[in-house]
Amino acid sequence: MLKKRLFSVCLAVCMALTVLPLSGLTASAETTGDYTYEVLSESDKTCAIADYTGSAAELVIPSELDGYTVTRIMNYAFQNCDTLTSVTVGEGIMFIGTGAFENCTSLVRITIPDSVTHIEGNAFTGCEALTGIAIPDSVISIVSSAFWKCESLTSISVAKDNPKYASENGVLFDKDKTELVAYPAGKSDAEYRIPESVTRIGLGAFYLCASLTGITMGDRVTDIDAYAFYRCESLTNITLPNGVTSIGFSAFFRCKSLTSVVIPDSVTSIGEWAFRDCDALTLYGCPGSCAETYAAKNDIPFVILGSGAASGDVNGDGDVDAVDARWVLQAAAGIRPLEGSALAAADANGDGTVDAVDARWILQAAADIRTL
Repeated sequence: MLKKRLFSVCLAVCMALTVLPLSGLTASAETTGDYTYEVLSESDKTCAIADYTGSAAELVIPSELDGYTVTRIMNYAFQNCDTLTSVTVGEGIMFIGTGAFENCTSLVRITIPDSVTHIEGNAFTGCEALTGIAIPDSVISIVSSAFWKCESLTSISVAKDNPKYASENGVLFDKDKTELVAYPAGKSDAEYRIPESVTRIGLGAFYLCASLTGITMGDRVTDIDAYAFYRCESLTNITLPNGVTSIGFSAFFRCKSLTSVVIPDSVTSIGEWAFRDCDALTLYGCPGSCAETYAAKNDIPFVILGSGAASGDVNGDGDVDAVDARWVLQAAAGIRPLEGSALAAADANGDGTVDAVDARWILQAAADIRTL
């Protein structure tokens, strides 16, 4: 069964040559049963699985082929094997290559042994039936794109003794939880608050997370990497803290439900296509800011934050609504500092403090129960 595009095969060969050590590498490719493998070292008797042509539903990938110990699954080796529903990776295999199980659309379960150290990019991309994955303590490198387009994935768990990674509520982080690596696309939660420890939202961390409508970031976030919220098409609100300095390429690409994003003055870099195809979006920021320059260059409506803000209109967008009330509650909790006209607008009852009472007044004004 020839299941790979010519491009994928060529790319796999190129990638293998860059990743595999040259010492002991031979050009031999052998076939046994449903497997094609390449000998890595005759002296060590090791090999890498290069291709699988079988049609099994449940598969245990062997640890040995023809007397050679299998240590690697090469790039795209099981790509498009749409009959697979359950895979157990053999003990001793250390490396799962780029796109190794890409588009195995029926795959529900995969068991990774405590010998795997590396999981490469797009390793499980498009495994739309995969519901959960457990990372053993041996894994020291995961490329975040490994789990893109896994629409049913609700949990990524990590062994507690893993030295590089951790998990909280099914979300994958680095060990000290300063980088959010991957949020499972199949989680059904509408709202998510990123932990206070996080400083970086990793590459494609929320890629195609269709259920999310709201994201709140902790004050320590400084970097939002490329594709971070790519096509989160239900996302209607996101709160960026004042410490954010960079927003990466296509970070919010096609977040078509976003209507307003306040860009803090701390942002000094916004990547190309960061807000592309966000057709309903208006950006808010300070005059002369990076946000204003980006908005002008990309024909995105821009409003100077707090300009002419009336009582209750905390974000200065011309409306008094639940977003303003949320800003007030965040200010009262010390999460969002307010200054100038925004601070004045937040004190809806004019008692000199910004608190939950002001938020209630603003909600009442939004419902036409109270006039401010």
